[in-house]
Amino acid sequence: MQNKQGLPELLAPAGNPIKMKTAFYYGADAVYLASVKFGLRSAADNFTIKELSESVQWAKQRGKKVYVTLNAFLQRKEQEALPEFVQELNQIAPDGLLISDPAVWDIVRQRSNLNLHVSTQASVRNQYTAKMWQDKGASRIVVARECSIEETGKIKRALDIEVETFIHGAMCSAYSGCCSISNYTAGRDSNRGGCIQSCRFLYTETKQASTLYASLLSSKDLQALPLLPLLLQEQIDSLKIEGRMKSSLYVATVTRAYRQALLKLVNKDTDWYESSLKELATLPHRGYTQGFLSGDLGSDSIYNERVELITEHVMAGTVIEVDKAKGRLFLLTRTKLAKDTSLVVLGFDGCNYTLTCEHMENLNGETLTVAQATQVIQLPLEEESKIEVAMLVRKG
Repeated sequence: MQNKQGLPELLAPAGNPIKMKTAFYYGADAVYLASVKFGLRSAADNFTIKELSESVQWAKQRGKKVYVTLNAFLQRKEQEALPEFVQELNQIAPDGLLISDPAVWDIVRQRSNLNLHVSTQASVRNQYTAKMWQDKGASRIVVARECSIEETGKIKRALDIEVETFIHGAMCSAYSGCCSISNYTAGRDSNRGGCIQSCRFLYTETKQASTLYASLLSSKDLQALPLLPLLLQEQIDSLKIEGRMKSSLYVATVTRAYRQALLKLVNKDTDWYESSLKELATLPHRGYTQGFLSGDLGSDSIYNERVELITEHVMAGTVIEVDKAKGRLFLLTRTKLAKDTSLVVLGFDGCNYTLTCEHMENLNGETLTVAQATQVIQLPLEEESKIEVAMLVRKG
């Protein structure tokens, strides 16, 4: 599947309706999200049926797509409740459902006419497994995390089926996410949406009478920016960003970075890499790896540092109104802002725009030296500014 520019679909995470719109504003062609039931990220905000219906319609009006995850492995009572939920989904008509459980697959196929995508949890690594799912009505395969770009391309060519692969985000140390550590340590089932990310914890390693506390089980985060030319060459249909539980700033930054890199690549711009790489480096991460995308992994893919993840940038707020006639913009703050704080507005066009808090005012026009979180403030705006409503703002 390619968009109007001849590029693969850029697929972003949407943990709630606000993050969904953020993803689309910053260049996503599609989002994947979950209802409050039957998904693998139960700790995310997720979507009520009403929110899901409204979001699908909002996206369709803008030529965007919405995929719903239905990829938890269900127990008997949940499977008995599933048909009614499927009927609701069929009326809402999202662009596809992501499924991993074969029984769930059969229920959905019998009770809806929705497009069915095989979740990465099903661990499809080759054309033979993919063919089995294609025979069951699959329109897309989200390949296993352990699948290389080359093998993904072979699956596509052999079966003429859409293929999707992850290009950025947290990596699970377990095989295709099938982990049971949380079951033992917290009584929560990772394959039913309860993962507590035990692999990210600091563990004790005793060696030669000394004790080391380190993250011994955690993978580095996936980052496939340098592999974009190969992904385009193999004609992978959908490039997926992980992170339904991540912040709006994360969604905006990662989506925009990959969108700009893809646009520059298709326009044969030799400067397609550095600026996007710089933006990705501003996000908290556990080091970066290319995962299995370029072949087998080695020990250098393990994140065994003891330092806390930090970031250069903090979300400052969202632009909620722009009044160019009066030279003002209105910012809904997300954190406390002091008078001397410098701000960066993330433009939808890939550019960053600078602001200063030197002349902050409240809604009554009173000068502020400090703005509190969740406060609406006014800032001066140049007449020729390209800042728009819904742009995210971070501390410089």
